Amino acid sequence: MTAMIPTTAPTTCGPSGSRRPVSRPTTRRYLEQLAWAIERDGLPGHEARIDRIVKYATDRPVSRVLVDVLADREAPEVARVRAFSKLAMQLTLFRR
Repeated sequence: MTAMIPTTAPTTCGPSGSRRPVSRPTTRRYLEQLAWAIERDGLPGHEARIDRIVKYATDRPVSRVLVDVLADREAPEVARVRAFSKLAMQLTLFRR
């Protein structure tokens, strides 16, 4: 069974920028779509989704440092993006 990240929005944004309805995406797909959105728009436009990932990650066996850096809105964006990428990899590998 694949772990799920809770979402409140009924749509998600893919690499092309299109919005389409989704039902609770798997961790890997959700993180991949968010990575494309961050690539396109930067972190500031996706803080709500980042907050959901931080909340989700706190109950998983992942690096606390990465979670803390990603959660810190005062940290440099480059550090937060790097923390997101490493945390996404760890979350994808954890499948419970």
